[in-house]
Amino acid sequence: MWFNYQRVLDWAANNEAVVTIDRSVGEYVVAGQDILRVWWDGELSEEDRSLLIDAVGVRMERTMTQDVGFGLRQLVDIADRALSPGTNDPTTAVQAVHELHRVLRYLVTCSDPSPYIADDDATVDRESSVRVVHRPQEIATLVEESIAEVHHYSGGSAQVPEALRAMVDDLLVAGVEKYRPTLERCRELVAVEPEPVG
Repeated sequence: MWFNYQRVLDWAANNEAVVTIDRSVGEYVVAGQDILRVWWDGELSEEDRSLLIDAVGVRMERTMTQDVGFGLRQLVDIADRALSPGTNDPTTAVQAVHELHRVLRYLVTCSDPSPYIADDDATVDRESSVRVVHRPQEIATLVEESIAEVHHYSGGSAQVPEALRAMVDDLLVAGVEKYRPTLERCRELVAVEPEPVG
């Protein structure tokens, strides 16, 4: 799932409404679940509904559109498969960790996107107003889940735990202060040799 945030923002600003997006990019939904809610004094017309529905993209499978978590998920899956006893390809797992490192190193230098999107109608007499409230993917969660899962499956590998430790040490150097608690937890995790799985 992905969203045309600009279209939702424009509609909300034009109608002096607030739209909450109740699902994250890439999240799984089933028929009947709420995705958007509109808060305003008006009554939604069919044209309004159609415009808002068209601002949401739903597919059967996740895609890379706006979905950083999906790209990380693919790299973690490659590492996990390479570490499975049936495959036993630690070199591929290390390459996947190196690619994770490249992406995570960039992410830990960034701020999380704000969950609040305001219109740009600010003037001398008027402040901009929050028009869209959404649920962005959280960088700390993406980092911690990626590292924890690869670590879990790396038991019995000589190369992968060391690659994870080197990655976390570097992320601690590169990352902004906000992510230090997450990265410290990751460092504690990867300092422990994982048990072989399977």
